[in-house]
Amino acid sequence: MAKVLSDETIRRRDVRLKMEWSDIEGLIAFAAMEQIGAPSGCRVEVVLSQGEAGSPSYRIGEWTAIVKVTMPVD
Repeated sequence: MAKVLSDETIRRRDVRLKMEWSDIEGLIAFAAMEQIGAPSGCRVEVVLSQGEAGSPSYRIGEWTAIVKVTMPVD
């Protein structure tokens, strides 16, 4: 017995958000401090860089962030 095929309506909403560097930097700094369990009041510096990997005809951008957290010592 053949299965009857029917059209389906797929409902979705696509949202695009443009974020400023200061917002992205804050999110990265917060995630790093949470990961290492750093107390509030630390000095955080985020260095973001982009490298490329892959063959010359098909480059893939690879982003990395180095986060330097300076904690006060009692």
